[in-house]
Amino acid sequence: MKKIQNLHELFIEQLQDRYDAAQQQILAFSKLAAACTDEELKRILQADIEVSRRHQDQLKNVFDQLGEDPAGEQCEGTAGLIHEANELLDYAEGEDIINQGIAISIQHINHHDIAGYNGCMLYAKALGKSEIHAVVKEMFEDAKGMDVSLNDFIAKSIVNN
Repeated sequence: MKKIQNLHELFIEQLQDRYDAAQQQILAFSKLAAACTDEELKRILQADIEVSRRHQDQLKNVFDQLGEDPAGEQCEGTAGLIHEANELLDYAEGEDIINQGIAISIQHINHHDIAGYNGCMLYAKALGKSEIHAVVKEMFEDAKGMDVSLNDFIAKSIVNN
């Protein structure tokens, strides 16, 4: 990887991270959805997969506007969190614990997205990219909304058990 020397280059690198994270999530969340037994959690995961696909498309458009390539390094943060989610599936026993483990694992990944989109949003604003700022803000809000859905599921599931 080349050295990042200015805010624009950091912005591009962070956008590439978000693009790769969306790709990783589309694949990983399908596997996690297949492992969960709770229909509400499956719906949440399917919605998150659709949001990730939409984000990937939106990011392609952002890269087109910037004249940049969306391909970059693998987002190691997302890869690590996905690895942890898969490990948890190997160790968790019982439907309720597996469902809770999947939900909290996805929430960890969403928190990583929230931080990443927040940074990209701030960089877009600082660089005077108002259209891109608006698009990234929408993605940031999507991630926050998914966090609320997961939090509600986790809280409701704990109370019901």
